[in-house]
Amino acid sequence: TNNTLAIQSAIDACYESGGGEVLVEGGNFVTGTILLKDNVTLKIEENAALIGSKNPEDYKNIDSFIDATGQVRGKCLIGAVDAKNIGLIGAGIIDGRGKIFEQKALRESLKKKGYEKNTINKLVANRPFLIRFVRSKNIKLEGLLLKQSAAWTCHFFQCSAINVNRLEIYGHANKNNDGIDIDSSHDVQIKNCYINTGDDAICLKTTSTLPTYNVKINDCTLKSEWSAIKFGTESMGDMYNIEIRRCKMKYTKGGGVKILSVDGANIRDVVIDSIAMTNVDMPIFIRLGERLRTYRNENKQQVGSINNISILNI
Repeated sequence: TNNTLAIQSAIDACYESGGGEVLVEGGNFVTGTILLKDNVTLKIEENAALIGSKNPEDYKNIDSFIDATGQVRGKCLIGAVDAKNIGLIGAGIIDGRGKIFEQKALRESLKKKGYEKNTINKLVANRPFLIRFVRSKNIKLEGLLLKQSAAWTCHFFQCSAINVNRLEIYGHANKNNDGIDIDSSHDVQIKNCYINTGDDAICLKTTSTLPTYNVKINDCTLKSEWSAIKFGTESMGDMYNIEIRRCKMKYTKGGGVKILSVDGANIRDVVIDSIAMTNVDMPIFIRLGERLRTYRNENKQQVGSINNISILNI
């Protein structure tokens, strides 16, 4: 059963009555895109799960954009736009069932259902993120297991006052399975998380000219097929005042800490302290480049800079 309307109706009613918690308990609930509203927290209990719909038409596009790989992005399972005081908490599960969105299998499935080729191409191209918050503030994510997103797991774009604590993320269902993406956002704290992903575990980026700044990442355990913590490669806006402390990186391919300014970002005032790496390819990689890719119809930037990077106790 698709529960999208029922869940969204509960969120809307909570919002209209002034806010509070919407509780999910006692079972597994299939849903398409649901959007949080001001002052609403969605709580998923230990005995419950939200599970992504198999139908790609059940996912909404919010603030669509094209990423550095040329792919259209914007769909998500849980989202928010221009919202404040919102949260996702509990000890339950959010499962994106990302393998359903693998290109070959999805094309065959849609073809059997009679979809035309152009429609199939559009639905296949825009794989949904698990969680996507846009221009929102005062956000709390805590305690949940987030698993098997079809693309990035958590994307915060132009958001502020973000508090992420005790999340477990497992993402190996498809391509581009990032864990947490902090994009043109500020005043962020990520702590006590366990993240195991096919792509970047935690990624700081700027797909707009607005900066990413005032970010603290503490006491996390990270495993990745590409990088544990990465700055870039989408890097139009500056990144500064960033602290990464007391993290463990295990069995990571592609790089432990990677700092890349290639689209014009000035990256500065970064402290990376007390990091333990075990079986990590290329522990530290720093690159200033001039790819100068643009996003969201922004003007091309000049070559950026990398300054005042402190790396100690590795």
